[in-house]
Amino acid sequence: MHTRIHNLGSQSPGLGSILSILIASMGLLIWYIGFQLAYKHEKHILETELLNEIDNTLSDYEYKQIIESVGRPKILDDPSHPRRSKRLRLNVELANRKHRARTIGVHIEEELSENMLAIRSRITSLQENIAGTHNQ
Repeated sequence: MHTRIHNLGSQSPGLGSILSILIASMGLLIWYIGFQLAYKHEKHILETELLNEIDNTLSDYEYKQIIESVGRPKILDDPSHPRRSKRLRLNVELANRKHRARTIGVHIEEELSENMLAIRSRITSLQENIAGTHNQ
């Protein structure tokens, strides 16, 4: 089958070009679909895992900014509020670790519990610093 397509493409230069473009387009389409599926999966993880962090490690406003943004949320890289941005990036990391612990299991990756505790400790430290500097 492969030989027939190759021979068909070599016998007709116009058809060979069309086949090349078609194959390249299909490759791009497969890449795009994979990217979109990964993006939606990541958004779902953040939405699910950060929901119970509202009023604990992040506010309702911050949760909505992270969940409702298209692409990378600007609030994660806000130069006017660097400590808040760092705290929110830690929340994203915490969400990913929580998801791993829930899906893979702490019994397989025992360091996950320690990692989550360390991240929570860093978030708490940043929250205390922010409280003294009016949400910077």
